[in-house]
Amino acid sequence: VLLNGSLDAEFEEVARGGIGDHPLRVVTYKKLGNNWYVVSGVEQGMVFYTKRLQVGDQFIGFDFTYPESQRQTWDKVTSQINADFKSTR
Repeated sequence: VLLNGSLDAEFEEVARGGIGDHPLRVVTYKKLGNNWYVVSGVEQGMVFYTKRLQVGDQFIGFDFTYPESQRQTWDKVTSQINADFKSTR
């Protein structure tokens, strides 16, 4: 279900630091498309990656969080899942 009523609104909230309290979150990448967004960065030694697609009046997506020390391994996994992740419309 759309959390804030629109993809743009959720993107802005996540890009500002996420839903909830994340004062130490540093966003290093953010991109908003026509029906999707991606936000990623670091927070206290952990990498986070969020992707959402809007399909009708709902969002589908995934989130990954993993230690920066394991970035080489998990960046590849996240990249592959992201490449395979497509709208079901």
